[in-house]
Amino acid sequence: MQAPLQAQWNAGAPAPYQSPQSDLLAPVQAVMVRQKLQIFEQFCPACEKQNFYRIGVCDPSKVSHPPDGNEFNAMQPSFVAQEDSECLCRFFCGKMREFRMLISEAAGLDAPGQPYLRLERPFRCTIPCCCVMVCPQELSVQDAQGRHLGSVVQDWSCGRCWELACCPGGYMYYAVKGAAGDPQFYLRVMYPSLCNGCTNCCAPTCLNTAFVVDILDADSRTHLGHLKNVFPGFNCRCLADASNLVMGFPSKATPEQRALLLGALFLVEYVYFEKSDNDNSG
Repeated sequence: MQAPLQAQWNAGAPAPYQSPQSDLLAPVQAVMVRQKLQIFEQFCPACEKQNFYRIGVCDPSKVSHPPDGNEFNAMQPSFVAQEDSECLCRFFCGKMREFRMLISEAAGLDAPGQPYLRLERPFRCTIPCCCVMVCPQELSVQDAQGRHLGSVVQDWSCGRCWELACCPGGYMYYAVKGAAGDPQFYLRVMYPSLCNGCTNCCAPTCLNTAFVVDILDADSRTHLGHLKNVFPGFNCRCLADASNLVMGFPSKATPEQRALLLGALFLVEYVYFEKSDNDNSG
């Protein structure tokens, strides 16, 4: 763990909650997230670096009509996110690796300022088996003071199992839970299949520029918005592993719920869009 980031993380030990920053996302309707290019690691898989992201505020219309790579590149970040993980874990565990991530207010293009959120993802070797999922993927979210806001957990309940059995390769759900463990939202990842009209087939590529993830209400039926991974262009996709994402927040979501959805964005980003060494090597 890098010393400066370790110091910032430790500085967030639990303290009396004062909610000084929790409202930063209150006026935000949508965000754009751009992963910083790490070109060197494309040519040296053993040198997998810690991911770094810029997070900018955007108009919700950008979710319906995603921006192109130039717009993502020109974005002025409101926040930055820095992964903190071990080198061996990145190399051997790939996209399933454990990490901590500090989301801070941006003090510059790639400069972190005041800490805002802290994400923590444990290593999970997920094994779906009938109606039980062993070690589902999960991520916890804390505010800058160390207060637990909630978590994001891969959902494999009996109903989800039967839905996937009836529509093979169709959907995967992630429950966005509050501090008390109660579901606030669900993210529905749609795999290309005949059951869903081959949605997300060849995405995100030049053939289908956006991979779409649905944001659903706590009943997991009411559609509230989208998270999209947008094709970054040939240069970014061919030279390096880099993601461009855009997400719209539900209009009635509280600042804490928006923070949880931002955490869900990063879990989905790692599980589905982070390249492993096998991807890079062949």
